[in-house]
Amino acid sequence: MRTKPLHEWNIKQDEAKALQSELAKRVPCILGAFELLKQQPQLVMVDGQGIAHPRRLGIASHLGLWLDLPSIGCAKSILTGHHGSLSEEAGSWVPLKADGEVIGAVLRTRTHVKPMIISLGHRISLETSLRYVLACCRGYRLPEPTRLADKLSKDNVWREHKHEEAEQETLWG
Repeated sequence: MRTKPLHEWNIKQDEAKALQSELAKRVPCILGAFELLKQQPQLVMVDGQGIAHPRRLGIASHLGLWLDLPSIGCAKSILTGHHGSLSEEAGSWVPLKADGEVIGAVLRTRTHVKPMIISLGHRISLETSLRYVLACCRGYRLPEPTRLADKLSKDNVWREHKHEEAEQETLWG
């Protein structure tokens, strides 16, 4: 993949600060959560962009690099790029392109439902990313890992548990 050197990025100082601030808020929390896992994952599926990002380095790419794990960006909308016509059938996909290169795919996970934007995060091919995402879609638009994480984040039943409370049957330590 070809990326622009930092000095060629057309980025305003306030945009750079906003991007750094957003990553600074999210990434430490996510990395902290990974440290609490009883089992380390072999793949990370992120609700966000990988290289299908205006700077070619979205949160899926950041996490994949920091964790040194294969990572996939699974987004609900396009931040950059363009694509051709997409069939209404589940499993159909077209490349998402920007500046003459493929930066991801527009993937229909359910028939007649708005597609997902899939992009490489780190250490994985686009074709393999698409296979994993489709394998994780259990009748929903979103892949199961990101769908459950999104649901959990919105449910009011989630709360931080103290260490002295009873052990839970989860991956968390």
